[in-house]
Amino acid sequence: MKKTLFLILYIHALFLFAQQALPELQRPEQVSVRLSGIGAPFTTMEAGIDTLFTNPASFAFLKKTWQAGRLAVSVNSNVLDAANILTAEDREDAFNSYLYKKNGLLFDFNATGPLSLAIADKNFAAGIFNRTFVYANVDTQFLKQFLLGEEIFLTAGYGGIVYDDDTNKIALGIQMKGFFQTFAYAFLMQNNEVSKTVKAGFKNLPINLSNGIGVDAGFLYKYENYFFLGLTVRDLYTPVFSTGYADFNSYAKSRPSGKTRYNAFLPDISIGIGSMPIQNHVWKTVSSWAFYLDYRNLLQPVFDRKRNPLLNAAFGTEILFQDVLALRLGLSETYPHAGFGLNFTYFKLDFSVYAREKGDKPWQKPVPYMDFALSFEY
Repeated sequence: MKKTLFLILYIHALFLFAQQALPELQRPEQVSVRLSGIGAPFTTMEAGIDTLFTNPASFAFLKKTWQAGRLAVSVNSNVLDAANILTAEDREDAFNSYLYKKNGLLFDFNATGPLSLAIADKNFAAGIFNRTFVYANVDTQFLKQFLLGEEIFLTAGYGGIVYDDDTNKIALGIQMKGFFQTFAYAFLMQNNEVSKTVKAGFKNLPINLSNGIGVDAGFLYKYENYFFLGLTVRDLYTPVFSTGYADFNSYAKSRPSGKTRYNAFLPDISIGIGSMPIQNHVWKTVSSWAFYLDYRNLLQPVFDRKRNPLLNAAFGTEILFQDVLALRLGLSETYPHAGFGLNFTYFKLDFSVYAREKGDKPWQKPVPYMDFALSFEY
């Protein structure tokens, strides 16, 4: 009886380890400095090209804009410290010293572009973007998690007004998307294993290849410009197919280490209200001033009981002067967001600073971030 029980527990432990050793689904994302400066991709926000990441129902109210390119970078504070490694005499030693700090390290780098082609017009928007990402979670003894990869994201959607009596407007929208991800990953690596991996140029790490196709949906109600009500369902259904490879050589030779796995993202349902009470006909110097309030990802607190529901609330405001200077403030995950944007006609500059919560409670594990973008929009 004891042997049987031991065997069952042993097999169960192996199963759990195998599940934990596989990488989690990586939800596609693009760096939008405007949205990070205001706090979140609000459900009632019309944001030009960035409306591709807010609410597809807002396509019904867009003006024609197209983007020829963008380079947007999002880094946390630890990424800036890593710049010293490039000038060190012994880069490997400097890298190890940097990686295993006494209080641990969280390294988070995301970059969208230079592939960033998009068009937004009334009722319709589409785009194709690439993203490069590096993520490392380290404590003083081992590397907990490491991701290094590239992503291609394609999307297109349509939004139309289904009711309009000049005062009240109701719009519905639908958006299709597809993505391809390739990333190397590692879990629970000790210091000596990390050193070997760095010397090998990360080519000895297992590689995951994922692709998916999905659909988003949106609803937007507008009472003139004084009250908006929005609802978005991101990843209403987004199946993801993942194939694993033992290392870079196996990946290059198309030799998977197992069968293709199927999974799907949990739908991201958000609801919010907004208002744009001030427009250019009110003040000559102010083109617009808008306010937004959202409760994001309604299902997350249900499936993650440890997470404090307050972290899903977001507030933001944006004021635009003479269609040139934009000032942004927000509050998301209980942390302040701030940013500005400059429109130089032929290109735009955007900058934002903010913090994210990496724990389950407000102010438990704050991580500062800084975003910067150069985009060519016309």
